[in-house]
Amino acid sequence: MQEETDAALPPLLVRQSATPLIALRGMTDFNHELSERMPMVRAVPIEQLPYVTQKERRPTFEGVKASGILKARWLEKHVLEEPSAIAVLLPWTDGDVDRMMADMRTAAEECAHRPFGTRLVTILVASGAAGINFHAQYQTLMSRIEMDPRLICLVVRESEAELKGGADRVEQALLLAAGFFFDEAAKWSQQVLSSLNRREQLDLIVRHGFKAAFYLEHREISAALRQYMAAYNDLLELSRAVGRDRHIEVKRVAEVINFKVCRLTLHTISAKAAQAQLLRHVSHLKSMTGGDDRVFEHLAYLARQHVVFGELVKEAAKAGVQNANGGLHWEAAAWLLGR
Repeated sequence: MQEETDAALPPLLVRQSATPLIALRGMTDFNHELSERMPMVRAVPIEQLPYVTQKERRPTFEGVKASGILKARWLEKHVLEEPSAIAVLLPWTDGDVDRMMADMRTAAEECAHRPFGTRLVTILVASGAAGINFHAQYQTLMSRIEMDPRLICLVVRESEAELKGGADRVEQALLLAAGFFFDEAAKWSQQVLSSLNRREQLDLIVRHGFKAAFYLEHREISAALRQYMAAYNDLLELSRAVGRDRHIEVKRVAEVINFKVCRLTLHTISAKAAQAQLLRHVSHLKSMTGGDDRVFEHLAYLARQHVVFGELVKEAAKAGVQNANGGLHWEAAAWLLGR
């Protein structure tokens, strides 16, 4: 179980900012040119991502027992592998509306395996002699297709101004599509949460609370913070009922959720509130040694909580957060490691 917990929570992925992962399909020669002009999303060629198929959702969680708090590789999958939207790049075919409509249908069929809620954004890429009125032809196309016009964009590769304007429109369309994905995913996790038995399925409650918070972090920070805090409180409740054999697992998950809570609290409430959360976190877990043979490892764990918070405070101060001072926590870490 410990190995699975470690696999579920790689440190670099925990620190990854909430930036939607976008798969770019088609026109690979244009992928980099487009992605470098869209800083608010992480767009990568679909060939670099593993093939992800739609997984059937469990109809009920009645009687389901979790083998651990978080599934192995869940965070890695959602940060690095499973796109929240797919951008389908198609060449503009000289105003041949019928052909472009056929290309769009083919692309949709080929992406039919995509996970629940993953939307397609169609990007029509035009290039050619200056003076061709691409925008007028684009309006003609839009009048004939039955698709959400917010998820179709025209990009003209004739000048930097045209290209940048097109990339801005594409980025906004991708953020909208990713938003649909995260909204639906968060809603599903919250529905699962409401169906779980608190007495018998607290592991699953923490798991789906963390999932819901992760999805919400891409949409509304204040809602994400509330959900992370709820998941943290549920984990503390679980920690009171587990034996020493699960201390390390609980501490590992607590470290991750506390990191999320502290970072969001620093930037949305105050440094004082974030520090109060960190001290509460350390105070609650200080007795969860995992056994007499793990005392030094446990002290190193407690020291790391202060070090990581000190780093968060340092970053927050650079971003303009008031009264952010991590000196106390560096001292606390040094004291714990010196014991």
